[in-house]
Amino acid sequence: MENLKNTATQFVSINASYDKAFNYLTNPLLYKEWSTNFISDILVEGDQHFATTPMGKVNFIVKGDKQTGNIDLFFGDAPNPIPTRLFPNGSGVTYLFTLFQADSMPDMAWEQGIKGLIEELEILRTCLEK
Repeated sequence: MENLKNTATQFVSINASYDKAFNYLTNPLLYKEWSTNFISDILVEGDQHFATTPMGKVNFIVKGDKQTGNIDLFFGDAPNPIPTRLFPNGSGVTYLFTLFQADSMPDMAWEQGIKGLIEELEILRTCLEK
C-alpha cells in the first residue's frame, strides 16, 4: 500500500436543489458531461459502468447516501474511493470533492489534477444551474 503525500479538498456552491444535485451526481452516465479533464466517456456493459480515463478503461461505481450527502467514487481496483459530499446550502447546495496524492504521482501531475478539478467543478455548476 502506498503512503499518501497530499490531500486537497475543493468545493463549489451551486444554485440547484439538493434532490436535483444528488440525482445528477449519483448517475455515473453524467460524469462525462462535467468531469471532462478525467473522464472522456462512460460505457455500459451489462449492469456495470466503465470510465475512459487517462489510465484507460476502468470500472466506475458511484455510491451515494442521500441522507448524509456522501457520494463515493470508485475507479478500477483502487482500494479506496474518492470521497465527495453534498450539503444543502440555503436554496442551493455546496459540493466538496477530496483528492489524495499517492507517492507514485509526480508533483506536477498532482498540481495539474487540482487545477483540472477546479475547472470541472465550475462545469458541474453550469450543468446543474441550467
